[in-house]
Amino acid sequence: MQRFVRHQIMTGLDSRSNILTATGLVSADRLQIGDLILTEDNDLQPLRWITKRQYPGIGIKSPVEISKGTLGSTDRLRLSSSHRILISGWQAELTFGEAEVLVPIGALCNRGNSIRGIDVNLKYVSLLFDDHQLIRANGVVCESFHLGDTTWTSLTPDERRTIQTMFPHVSEVMPLSYGSAARPALSFAETLSMIELLNGMIA
Repeated sequence: MQRFVRHQIMTGLDSRSNILTATGLVSADRLQIGDLILTEDNDLQPLRWITKRQYPGIGIKSPVEISKGTLGSTDRLRLSSSHRILISGWQAELTFGEAEVLVPIGALCNRGNSIRGIDVNLKYVSLLFDDHQLIRANGVVCESFHLGDTTWTSLTPDERRTIQTMFPHVSEVMPLSYGSAARPALSFAETLSMIELLNGMIA
């Protein structure tokens, strides 16, 4: 059974994902800097930066597909395996003492056919705000781009310079100065541990 490792490409959404904005649903590929995006915590927030990348759907670069109706999706959603989605409810509270947590979607792969890795080429879109936000993509609550040690190294030198122009307090040695995640964020290993614990309780 295929599992995705934590060493991963930049987080991102399929460019064809529909994002909830001030004017309704807009394809991620058509979003522009300054567009107002509806967030879960802070109403409408202006989009500060966008990057788009094409990746071959091979091996660890293969995207994950969430089937329609799973995790609140209104349509099929494809995203990079390292992209984090919001999980809430008793499972998160029981295992981590938090009502809501962010987990990398790749760690939930192969949970039946509703969340699975697929070998297709995708253009990913990453969306950055003044702060880490939770947004809806095809109905699924997921994260915006979050500057951290791993995501910072996935950026090109030009992208880093652009971001540092917008956020002077973010530096090469301290990308986490951008700010904390919108919710407690689990690693791949922590997410898998949560799944194993829950499976043990059900067995």
